[in-house]
Parts: sequence; C-alpha cells; structure tokens
Amino acid sequence: MTVSKNIKVTSDEFFELLENSLLNDIKSNVESFNKEDLKAGYIYEKKITNKLGKQIISKVEIEKFEKPLFYFAKFTTEKSINYLRYIVNQNGDYCEVTIEEEYKGLSSMSNLNFSIMNIFFKKSNKRRLSQMLKIMEEYIISKKS
Repeated sequence: MTVSKNIKVTSDEFFELLENSLLNDIKSNVESFNKEDLKAGYIYEKKITNKLGKQIISKVEIEKFEKPLFYFAKFTTEKSINYLRYIVNQNGDYCEVTIEEEYKGLSSMSNLNFSIMNIFFKKSNKRRLSQMLKIMEEYIISKKS
C-alpha cells in the first residue's frame, strides 16, 4: 500500500521529526544506544501489539537511512515480514512524502489471510497514513511558531 501527500514543510524539517521519532523508539527498546549507530544495517528488537491486541516481539532492521530522502525499515515477527518505506522529495515550498507499507507472510495461510483482511481495511489504512502525515505536518508548523 502506498500513500503520497504534499506537505508544507521542508524535507529537512520532516526528516528531523522522523529521525527524532525513530531515536525515541530505539531508546525506549534498547538499553544502550549511540546516535551514530542510526544507519543502514542497525537492528533492534521491540514489543509491538498486533491488531488482535496480542503483544509480540518484532526485530526491526533499518535497511536505508539517508537524510533527508529515505528511511526504509523491515519488521520481522514469527509470522511475517513488514516493510515500511518513507521517500521524501522537496518540491519548492512543499515536500512530497510517500509512505509504502508491504506485508509478506511466512506461510501461504498468512498471505491468504492478509489478502482477505486487506480488502476490508485498505481504505482505513490509507486514511490512517494520510492522517498521520497531516498530524506530522501540523506539528512541524506549530514548532516554527
């Protein structure tokens, strides 16, 4: 699933917020961390809650981290691999942010289940991502004031 949105902030401003969010996530899940470690290849584990409310462990691998253009991560659990990609392009006063989410089940049954559930949740997932970008934009703009 892919969502793109033009937001009225610079790519540097957007990526700074994204980086700070990522640093907070890592610091809340890892005992010792140096900011210099935030680069492609860094791996950490975190507890996440799945859609059924069950807590599971996810291994997070940063696949690409190039400020202020790309952040790609892979989340691996015992049943699936999820990819999250942020692609940021500056367009004058705006920046275009594209978020891509991809799911790969580790069994054919998981893939079938995802395909069926995606029929019902695709619209709400796109709306969730679009709303998240709007909130990020508003937050960055409010911090300038």
